[in-house]
Amino acid sequence: MFICSIYVGSINFDINEDTVKQAFLPFGPMKNISLGYDHLAHKHKGYAFIEYEIPEAAFLAMEQMNNVMLGGRNLKVRFSGCCFMCWCKTCLVKLHCFLENTTCQSTATFTVCNRDAGCWQVSNFT
Repeated sequence: MFICSIYVGSINFDINEDTVKQAFLPFGPMKNISLGYDHLAHKHKGYAFIEYEIPEAAFLAMEQMNNVMLGGRNLKVRFSGCCFMCWCKTCLVKLHCFLENTTCQSTATFTVCNRDAGCWQVSNFT
């Protein structure tokens, strides 16, 4: 299963998590939203990471919400990455494979498992 995330910056400090969630929910099902929070100041830091369950939702949100004004500030929306459950063919350990580019393909093969010298071939878990 894919989870793709976007970075949302320049969020007005008076905006709460529910407002951000409502603004980005129309693009697709969300897995998680996380506002960077400053515990000393008792407020968020002006940015958030939003995880979508499908890659298309993340890309659509990025395209449609970048530079959109919310609470008097233009949002800066950038692609953060994609992650999916996968497993190592050699040691059968479940992994979270992370894609740092803007192409999420379920058939991709990655070299992420370094549990031992022989564990380099990783395939999609689904």
